Amino acid sequence: MALSSGMRLGPYEILSVAGSGGMGEVYRAKDTRLDRIVAIKVLPESLLRDPGRRQRLEREARAVSSLSHPHICTLHDVGHQDTAQGPVDYLVMEYLEGETLAERLQKGPLPPDQVLRYALEIAGALDAAHRQGIIHRDLKPGNIMLTGTGAKLLDFGVAKAAPPAAGENLTAAATRTTPATQQGTVVGTLPYMSPEQVEGKDVDARSDIFSFGLLLYEMVTGRRALGGDTHAQVLAAILRDDPPPIRGLRPDVGDDVEQVLRRCLQKDPTARYPDAATLLEDLRACTARLAMQSSGWQTLRRPRVFVPVAVVVLAAVAFSAWTWRRSESVFRDYSREEPVGDAIFTAYRSLHRYDAAPLEARTESSETDSEHWREERVSYAAAYDGERIPATLFLPKNAVPPYQAVLYFPPGSALRLHSIRDAGTRQFAFLVRSGRAVLSPGYKGTYERRLPPGAGGPNASRDIVIQWSKDVGRSLDYLEGRPDIDRKRLAFYGLSMGAQFGPIAGAVEPRFRALVLVGGGLSTEAEPPEVDALNFAPRVRVPVLMINGSHDFIFPLETSQKPLFRLLALPENAKRHYVFDGGHVPPRLQEVARETLDWLDRHLGPVRTTVEP
Repeated sequence: MALSSGMRLGPYEILSVAGSGGMGEVYRAKDTRLDRIVAIKVLPESLLRDPGRRQRLEREARAVSSLSHPHICTLHDVGHQDTAQGPVDYLVMEYLEGETLAERLQKGPLPPDQVLRYALEIAGALDAAHRQGIIHRDLKPGNIMLTGTGAKLLDFGVAKAAPPAAGENLTAAATRTTPATQQGTVVGTLPYMSPEQVEGKDVDARSDIFSFGLLLYEMVTGRRALGGDTHAQVLAAILRDDPPPIRGLRPDVGDDVEQVLRRCLQKDPTARYPDAATLLEDLRACTARLAMQSSGWQTLRRPRVFVPVAVVVLAAVAFSAWTWRRSESVFRDYSREEPVGDAIFTAYRSLHRYDAAPLEARTESSETDSEHWREERVSYAAAYDGERIPATLFLPKNAVPPYQAVLYFPPGSALRLHSIRDAGTRQFAFLVRSGRAVLSPGYKGTYERRLPPGAGGPNASRDIVIQWSKDVGRSLDYLEGRPDIDRKRLAFYGLSMGAQFGPIAGAVEPRFRALVLVGGGLSTEAEPPEVDALNFAPRVRVPVLMINGSHDFIFPLETSQKPLFRLLALPENAKRHYVFDGGHVPPRLQEVARETLDWLDRHLGPVRTTVEP
């Protein structure tokens, strides 16, 4: 039944037709109570008598009403009304202006930054749904709306709710197969179905992950991953074929995105990402790497020069730099490389030193609202160019001073976030709750100190790492100057980009008692020798804990993680490499917390807390 302009459904006045699909017709309407524009979705008249279709509309209402996420279309209301033309069942949804992803893809593939932005938003929406035990089952470009605030996931009309068993959480329920339709019934849109969908088998959250992979492939390449001229050919491709590698179609897209796609599109569900949360972590790592590459700070491909500080090593240093330039485009094989000798390293390390000028430390503001810590926003003088370093110091409420202190170094997302507060505390909150203070500085190029695109000269990527070293030193100066900090019990905690930088910080700065490197390793690309962890790792003299994923595509286990661990010239009891089953970022923070706190207790000493953390 078509609704005409001016018709009323309860308080909603129909304005115009907005669109239609297999699961219902959509109208633009006005909510006369709240004076806002909404979307109303109704079943077409021809399907009102179909119990199955009605059940799906009701299922969509239940599914969407349980979800609250910025990238899922909001459900405002549900209703039923008897009219002269017949009964009308309807949903009242958030009205979205923009274009569908399907419409956008008609113009061609998306730029890499847009691909990752929308991928993160869609995966975040799936994660929210899966955590509520809801599987979408019809993920496709037509069900993604691109708006001014990002991507929005639509149409849960064929969603399946997987109720949790006794003692089971909702995320686990979404990854457990339970039938929502009779087994053997195929639901969804064929080109975006998983192998188990086209075979009519029970599905779980990993089916959505396969469909997400098809969606991601199309955003990158502008073409469907698994095509065919007939339904039979498409079915066969889904069950049998692998899509062409994206690097042949989009050489500007990184290998890390290719690896995410490959894992999403495994025919065997057990070989895919186990859940959307794990997928999200790898997508965030891809985004961080792209941000670093765009800034020119990680792809270190331009010629480098440096200033020698000792005439006696000038020739040797020059030879080292020349050797690096010759091999700069080669994927590194650390079994064939050796660190520089002590004399050359002394010259490199001297570049990281600074004059101990007055700190001029200030406390800008403080907060005590948190149950677990007192928060002080401070600043102090950098060691260069008259700059200041903003930082946030978290002081535990469950311990007494002087506190052990941990210097935090963030992942690559800090290169694009606007402030330290935007980063949140999730990654290190467990450290404060353990009774330790945590200092989170704004290192050069991060947060409030971000550089504009294209800033810096030919040595920018080398210089930024040297400035990081100096920022670390000045941050330790600040901690040592506080009477409530135990200056003999200081540790370094780096995540991803911070973990990659960790060996340099550990070799340059003797005040650390322990290092914890989460998601780091040796660079797979050539680095300027003055900031190459190859030359610094053997000079680390404090205990090091490495925490890594076995399937990390940024710092691979065999070619990046293990070579770094071997380079650490430490006794066996002073280094540990904990490898979890996962990608670049640990899917379970509890594992990281357990290993980290055990390491700090062992090498800094246990913390006596006044209450349980």
